[in-house]
Amino acid sequence: MISNYAGNWGGYGGGCGLGYFSGYGGDFGRMGLLGIGVHAIFWILVILLILVLVHRYRKHNSGSFLGFNHNEALNILREKYARGEIDTEEYEQRRDTLLK
Repeated sequence: MISNYAGNWGGYGGGCGLGYFSGYGGDFGRMGLLGIGVHAIFWILVILLILVLVHRYRKHNSGSFLGFNHNEALNILREKYARGEIDTEEYEQRRDTLLK
């Protein structure tokens, strides 16, 4: 009688009974295809949430990436050019580098 329950943990049938997809319902477990669908929807929602959060973060920081804001760097460059600290050629080279 004990051998009947050796691979049947908690009475949930099929296989060794340890995995989610090994219970009632054959190969797909107790929830069947519905369980797979629920998992797929869950992970799609998690990925969408992450994408929305990243989009809002980038929009809020308006072009900054890892603490470097291109607009701020361009403003500093323009100020140096306006004060005469750099010539036109150097200004254009640095501006082109920042805008790449």
